[in-house]
Amino acid sequence: MSMTSIDIPDELMAEVLELTGQKTKRGAVILSLEEAARRRRQKRALERMFTLDFMSDLLDPEVRAKARG
Repeated sequence: MSMTSIDIPDELMAEVLELTGQKTKRGAVILSLEEAARRRRQKRALERMFTLDFMSDLLDPEVRAKARG
């Protein structure tokens, strides 16, 4: 773990502390970083999912007919 010194606007920190329920600034920053990383991973996963051609068979009338019958 590394030690980092940054300037964070007081109003923003107060809002994040209130929204997250964290008791410490450190906790609020860590939670915020984890949330930002989680959202990016989620966005990338969705982008990959929608670029895959895994649903093209569902658009094929023959495949759909066989699935029904």
